[in-house]
Amino acid sequence: MERALHLVPGEFPNPYWYLLLMVFPILGFINLGKWRSTAILAVNLVYFTWIAGVKSLLAFPWVLLLWTILRQRCRTGKWTFWTKLWSWLWYLGIVALFVVHQTYSYDRPEFMKGMALTLIALGFLYSMLRSVDAFIEVGSRSQPLVGPVEFMNYVLPFHMLAVAQAYTDFHAQSLKEPEPHTGRSIARGFGRALFGILSFYVLSPTLIYFFLLDWPADTAWGFFFQLQIIPWNLIFQISGLCHMAVGAGILLRIETPENFNWPLFSRNMTEFWTRWHMQVGGFIKRNIFAPLMTFLLIKTRGKALVTCIFIAYTTAFLTCGLWHEFNWPWTMWGLWHALGLGVARTWDIWLRKRLTRAEHARYLANRWIGLLAWFINYEFVAVSVRLISP
Repeated sequence: MERALHLVPGEFPNPYWYLLLMVFPILGFINLGKWRSTAILAVNLVYFTWIAGVKSLLAFPWVLLLWTILRQRCRTGKWTFWTKLWSWLWYLGIVALFVVHQTYSYDRPEFMKGMALTLIALGFLYSMLRSVDAFIEVGSRSQPLVGPVEFMNYVLPFHMLAVAQAYTDFHAQSLKEPEPHTGRSIARGFGRALFGILSFYVLSPTLIYFFLLDWPADTAWGFFFQLQIIPWNLIFQISGLCHMAVGAGILLRIETPENFNWPLFSRNMTEFWTRWHMQVGGFIKRNIFAPLMTFLLIKTRGKALVTCIFIAYTTAFLTCGLWHEFNWPWTMWGLWHALGLGVARTWDIWLRKRLTRAEHARYLANRWIGLLAWFINYEFVAVSVRLISP
């Protein structure tokens, strides 16, 4: 994710911050009216050209092709032969780019590595999720299609490449005029950005330097101690980037969704995934877990609920793991999270069957049970982070 935003600890400032400070007075204070979306698109074009060269601009015609397909779908009210054909070609292209994206760490021809690095600079993994979400929402006629400029700004926003914003949320915000800045909003924007900078550039490197690089992990206690630190290092890195994105969005008056809500304090994996990578979690729930769960319940007539739960979670999070990277550690990560979610959901179903509503409320309110649940869940998450750590 750091590569996607061109942000690396020790490299501050960088193009992201230079550009943000340059465009803040324009997008933050000048009322551009109907030209605001065009100005944001220009900023996106400048940023990607700056960090990845002119070749990165080829991504915008590709996004425009998707918009054209969806526009034709909206005009005709159905999927014609040509819209189906172009949709399949577009999807095959996305799959091919995804495969190329995964080659950056493998021994591949230089031109493929160059393409992979360009895709990383574009935040391809998250742009892909936004594109697919828009295709599903507009293609199913659940949401109307925004204009071409707004659509390109949705798929390729320079300030939040590591956030998979839902198309429904983007469409809702596109209908509203941004609120004018006040002293409080400016302070809030800079405060969030600075908190992200502190997390990413100070707290994460500090944990790495003092507790992860040279800390003796060859003993049981040393390994256990590192296991407790690793999740915090990851949360400081990833949530730091998202705090910066939210802060930048506030300063530029571009509504940016929250992505983290102190997930390491969750009492089970179900709650964890409502507080960790909330946008990616929402995508998984909307487009993979919920449709598959509905299909399985219909096929089994609701007679194999627990089995359906585990199959749906395994499919969804195995896909999520392989979306991150094609390797065994991420495969195990996906299966591990699916196991945790399945157990948490099954346990909750079991409790609700055996406890009255009042007893269930007392169970949830019990501090000692809550503390034990938090500890078990924290260790479960720590193991999952250790699976993907170098």
